[in-house]
Amino acid sequence: MQISRNGMMLALLACLAVIMTFYFTRGSVANPSSDSAGQETKKLRLDVIAQVGPWPVASRLIGYRGKLWFANSVKGRNHNSADIWSFDPDTRETRYERHLYSQDAGHPLVYKGLLYWPFEDALQSAGEGVVEVTDGVTWSPLIIPNSPIYHTSQLLEWNDGLLAITGTRNAGLQRSRDAGRSWEEFYIHPTPSTHVSRIKEMLLFNDETYASLKDTKVKRLVRWTGSGFQTVSSWPPNRYFNGLRVHREGLFGIVGRGREREIWRFDGRRSIRVGFKGAFVDLASDGDQLWVVSNDGRLWSSQTGDSWTRHGDLENGRPVSIQAIAGGIYVAGAGDDGRGIVWGPSEHVIPLDNKPPKLISQLPAKKTAMDWAAAGQKIDALLSDPSTYIDAGRSEVRRLIVQASTNGAPSGFFA
Repeated sequence: MQISRNGMMLALLACLAVIMTFYFTRGSVANPSSDSAGQETKKLRLDVIAQVGPWPVASRLIGYRGKLWFANSVKGRNHNSADIWSFDPDTRETRYERHLYSQDAGHPLVYKGLLYWPFEDALQSAGEGVVEVTDGVTWSPLIIPNSPIYHTSQLLEWNDGLLAITGTRNAGLQRSRDAGRSWEEFYIHPTPSTHVSRIKEMLLFNDETYASLKDTKVKRLVRWTGSGFQTVSSWPPNRYFNGLRVHREGLFGIVGRGREREIWRFDGRRSIRVGFKGAFVDLASDGDQLWVVSNDGRLWSSQTGDSWTRHGDLENGRPVSIQAIAGGIYVAGAGDDGRGIVWGPSEHVIPLDNKPPKLISQLPAKKTAMDWAAAGQKIDALLSDPSTYIDAGRSEVRRLIVQASTNGAPSGFFA
């Protein structure tokens, strides 16, 4: 039987449509906010394990010496406090640990047995970066003296040392090779005088350093080249993104705002959208599963990012962040009662680890003998001369004040 030319064309178009439909939908999944997305086969039970105030949000989850540590603060507006708390899974005790006189806390880091907490926006600083370090009991302040620095948003273990992500108008990187005792200015991002630049969420992936960078009103995923940052061209350009996480062989992030946020995966060469859309707020990886939580309390996991399993809902609050710690999943956020809230497993062990080393201190090992009358006169003379304020006073006055404050200045010296 002879087939007409029109019939053949219709058959060919139908085959092509089937092929294209398969190609473009093979990695897609329904929206996670709908009940039909994924299979709810592994319901993970997370209980409310901590509720603290007076500030409304808990975040910055990290495990250290057998405890879960987190910050309690205000997000999204000017404020003057961030409190550090801990939760002991063994005793179920929630303990107030430290007050940071800062507009929120930066991303903490456990480095060489000590826990470091950066001040996101140190309010007592005279234009210097501030970090507090603890062994779990005692605290010690560390100053990053390469002023001007207003923000210290993250600490990263990097090339056998510490890297602090800082900012004023220009984003910057400060480097320490001695665990924070001393710092050198490593990089200042070129920024037009009419703009502000910020580096966020820096991390290592495939032996390369990546970060979220916003400058000239454009936000982009960038790679460190050794002297500056290069844009990852395959990542969605000029769209808000957060929650960068390394999982298996990919770098994942949440792209977009509102209820239509997407999950993207970068493999070192190309970026693709995976999974589904939803009101996501953060990602975490426990090595086996990639976890995502939405601000309506829904929790999902996936091995690769292509297909997802739903694990039920979190109640009594709105999640803000998620973290995998020693194989356990913890979520923090804003409680319905106006306090910060943390969800976690009912039974879980966070390793105590080895005894921490001696606490880092920037105080001199031996005090220097000083002529306090002469030192006071010199500082008064410098402060009365406006020309010494150039370059934030780095030329002389800062050095003298630090020297006096670390050598046991007599009572009333700074009055």
